[in-house]
Amino acid sequence: MRLGLAGSLSLCNAMIGFYTKCGTIENALTVFDTTQIRDVITWTQLITAYMEFGLVDSAVKTFEKMPERNFISYNAILAGFSHNSQGLNALNFFTMMVRNGVELSEFSLTSVITAYGLLVDLETSRQIHGFLTKFGYGSNAHIEASLLDMYTRCGRMRDAEKLYFNQNISIALNSMMSGYARARNGQPDEAVSHFRRSLSEGKLVMDETAWTTTLGVCGALGFRELGKQIHSFVVKAGFGADLGVGNSLVSMYSKCGEMDEAIKSFDAMPVRDVVSWNSLIAGHVLH
Repeated sequence: MRLGLAGSLSLCNAMIGFYTKCGTIENALTVFDTTQIRDVITWTQLITAYMEFGLVDSAVKTFEKMPERNFISYNAILAGFSHNSQGLNALNFFTMMVRNGVELSEFSLTSVITAYGLLVDLETSRQIHGFLTKFGYGSNAHIEASLLDMYTRCGRMRDAEKLYFNQNISIALNSMMSGYARARNGQPDEAVSHFRRSLSEGKLVMDETAWTTTLGVCGALGFRELGKQIHSFVVKAGFGADLGVGNSLVSMYSKCGEMDEAIKSFDAMPVRDVVSWNSLIAGHVLH
């Protein structure tokens, strides 16, 4: 603003977004307050900033003050509720959007599906599924990915399996394995069984990213035995020399407290980078 650019609306809008991403809400507010002419984007950027910093009430008040709104403004509130784990508020707001005839986008629907997942309620998850099917949104890939995650959070593993093979492999594996962990009280038996069946039936074509994702889930959940079995799959599939997969093995074993295995995996890597060293060092610090 010292450069005398306060009158440039597009620049001010961009700066609010920039300061939000940089984590400085005070600067974002200063830009908003000094912007002489504001449009829908200006107000929506401020709503997004408030939601990003967990200031939900301030975001809602800003929305209510807006002289005019569009579907992007509504989406900012809806996504903000989901981002701040306010599932019920998100659902109520979505209901109001539908009732008022607000244009629904892919972003709107993925946000509300996330909200349903937060509630972990079987009945409400069925309701949103029915809504999506009725209005023809069910075949969208991004929406199906959100439904997959919602199903696993609600313990609807059979429904999740129906969508499983239609999804991006990395996203599907992450959701399914995490879902089995929740649904089976942290026991990886179902995850192992499902993973083996997927591979044996040829329905699962793994690449470096998929193996990395799978090992990351094992490390995050502390599934050391599952991680070891995945490691054997990695070797058989010929991905043992891949840098990203190797880093994931070191990280997984380190997080599971298997430092001997972490060191073996580290030593077996033909190429190492800073991530390799950091994973091993972090494991030694933790254990």
